Amino acid sequence: PMINTKTLRKWPAIPDVLDPITKKLDNTVAQELNAKVDVDGEDPHQVALDWLKQEGFVK
Repeated sequence: PMINTKTLRKWPAIPDVLDPITKKLDNTVAQELNAKVDVDGEDPHQVALDWLKQEGFVK
């Protein structure tokens, strides 16, 4: 992910928080999630939240 330098200075822990998510979100997973939105018409926010829950990143 791209992080604005000003934002990163303010919250330096962002890379540590995003790293586990980035490792699981490979091209195959991204394509599957994008298909749910683009092909199936699902809400992008809900698709993302469902995946984050499924992977144990949020409750």
